[in-house]
Amino acid sequence: MLLEVDELKWSEFISVYGRGSLFVEPVWLSITETNFGYGLKYYIWKEGMAEVIGFPIFYKSTTIKAPTNFHFFPLVKAKGTEEQKRKAFVRSIENLMSRFGSIRLKMEIDFPYQKELEHLGFNVAEKFTYIKMLENLNYSRNIFRMIKKAKQQNYTTSLSASFESSFPKIWESNKGYLLGSKQRQFSNFFSALIEKKFSQILDLHQDGVHIASLLVIEDQARKVVYTYLISIPDKKKFPEAQAMLYDYCMSYYKNKAYLFCDLCGANLPSVAKFKAKFNGDLERYQYMVYNSSYFSKIENYIKKLIRRW
Repeated sequence: MLLEVDELKWSEFISVYGRGSLFVEPVWLSITETNFGYGLKYYIWKEGMAEVIGFPIFYKSTTIKAPTNFHFFPLVKAKGTEEQKRKAFVRSIENLMSRFGSIRLKMEIDFPYQKELEHLGFNVAEKFTYIKMLENLNYSRNIFRMIKKAKQQNYTTSLSASFESSFPKIWESNKGYLLGSKQRQFSNFFSALIEKKFSQILDLHQDGVHIASLLVIEDQARKVVYTYLISIPDKKKFPEAQAMLYDYCMSYYKNKAYLFCDLCGANLPSVAKFKAKFNGDLERYQYMVYNSSYFSKIENYIKKLIRRW
């Protein structure tokens, strides 16, 4: 049975089974809900008295979706066999499909139940990112040359001392990718995340002048840092800026005993070409999308027929 629970019960649930990720933390989820105006629900599937799985969702009206392209769908596994957990997940999603007309989920890397979602009628959009292990910061020769040159040109790096000066640069460089979003929403969101130690801004200066900033999200439980948004300066004037910032980020979090850096993106050829030079591993993740509309069902039926042929 799929049960909707309150925040207190969810906190008790993850304290036993799943405090292993930033994305299940009530504080993180509450900050998101408050700043983007989404609804937030917590669900737990129970078989008898046993809790099998649990997950939170964001929603607006009859649509389940995350407020930003950063939020993953976090599934917490509790008791039972793997088969029981798989069935609990399928039945939970079927339950949500009966309540919501549209569902859009960004899945984590190696999410175990992708095929089950496809069988339920979800469409799959495959995406990519680079994951860099921080144990050994080996890069391509090109990146090393850029870092060396930057150090010779009086570039310096530091944690940001002023959110008010760093964030507008980040927003200006990325607002084209954040269509439909408002600067105030993102500003308030990340300001709150930084206050709660979920996020950080790293700055780059040259001769004391602020050149660029990198906004990261810290998953302390998993020891993963996500390089979410970077302000991009004039590449002709500051060609080494991005390489310097990414290296500073990875060196900084390596010293904090983090294990991985998610470079957050390899879907655009130009972005992928640059991030590949840090010698990370190319990983797949998926967007899973369900729409209950009549035309969507016909489209899914045709796709199934094509797959059979």
